Amino acid sequence: MLQEEVARLKKQCDEVAQERNSAIRERNGLKQQCTSAIRQWDIALRERNEYREALAKVQQQHEEAVKEINQAMAVRMKASKDLKRLTEERNAAMQEYSLIMSERDTVHKEMEKLSDDLTQAFKKNKTLEVENKDFVEEVNLHSAFIFSFTNYFRTRTTLYPNFASVISHENKVHCPWWL
Repeated sequence: MLQEEVARLKKQCDEVAQERNSAIRERNGLKQQCTSAIRQWDIALRERNEYREALAKVQQQHEEAVKEINQAMAVRMKASKDLKRLTEERNAAMQEYSLIMSERDTVHKEMEKLSDDLTQAFKKNKTLEVENKDFVEEVNLHSAFIFSFTNYFRTRTTLYPNFASVISHENKVHCPWWL
């Protein structure tokens, strides 16, 4: 009976050892699972922190991009206003230039007309000078004739006292020497 008891106790001891070995294996498996879970937890925490940092950087970049976009839009709006103002100024300048060129053309036409008028006036003046010269020559000729006639008349009236009455008698010349 003792041997049976020892065998039974031995068997019970083997079973307890197997259970203990099984519990140790299970404990080691759970330890490994726990270590793996802790590692995964640490990795997840690191990834989360990295993602948070990346998110903070992206948010900061987003804010900077929004600022740049707002500045660019403000610059664009200012440029658009400046472009509109400059376009209006250019159009006004072109209109003024067109008006000035039109006035310039008018002035040139008036200058041409005045030049033509001046040329005509010079021609007329030259013609008048020629006519005046001819007239002066004719007047001088008539003056010379009148002077000669006056001298002739004085000489005749001195020589012939009745000469004046003969000539003035209704412009009828009866004297043969009057010719």
